[in-house]
Amino acid sequence: MSGVHAILLGSSPMDATITISDEFISDVSGGFTQARAGYRLGSDGTAYEVLFLATNSLGAWCDPAYLSGVYEAQATLVSGDTPTGTLGSWVSLGSTQTWVFLVAPGSAKSCVLTVEIRKTGTATVLDTATITLLADAT
Repeated sequence: MSGVHAILLGSSPMDATITISDEFISDVSGGFTQARAGYRLGSDGTAYEVLFLATNSLGAWCDPAYLSGVYEAQATLVSGDTPTGTLGSWVSLGSTQTWVFLVAPGSAKSCVLTVEIRKTGTATVLDTATITLLADAT
């Protein structure tokens, strides 16, 4: 039959463009307040820097954003203190993932992370970034 088109239901979605960049994220409070420094991969397809008084967009990590749920990330501690957030395991980007320090006045924490993103169920890493966090309230 000519002119017949088939739609495959349940087929995998098209691939997104995955882009993450090396980042240095620093919050220095001068010892008067807490300091917070973090990196977030949002389920909205946007990467963010997380600071004590602000959360700022670093740009899209997933384009189109609606495909973010078919990807996963792994953060690995390269050096320094251990931030909150899952380290050393692949986690779904269908939910927002955050790696962060929150320090009290008089203290400081820092680390270097390697963050990787891949399509869920595959072994191929699509992008990698080095993320340096510094929360200094001294």
